[in-house]
Amino acid sequence: MGVSAIDNATDVNGFSWGLNWYINRIVRLGLTVEYNAFTGGGGQNTVAENNELGFITRLQIKY
Repeated sequence: MGVSAIDNATDVNGFSWGLNWYINRIVRLGLTVEYNAFTGGGGQNTVAENNELGFITRLQIKY
C-alpha cells in the first residue's frame, strides 16, 4: 500500500528555535520549540489542514 495524496498531507511548512542556558560549567538547561503546518489531502477540491506545536526541554549535568 502506498502513500495517498487524498488521505495524507501534500505539503509542510515549519520552523524551530532553541534556547540554551548555561547555569555554570556543570549544568545546562535547554528548550526547543518546533511548529509545523501541514496542508493538502482530504479529497478533491478540499484542503485538510493540521498544525502541530512541540516543546522539548532538557536538563543536562556534566556536559
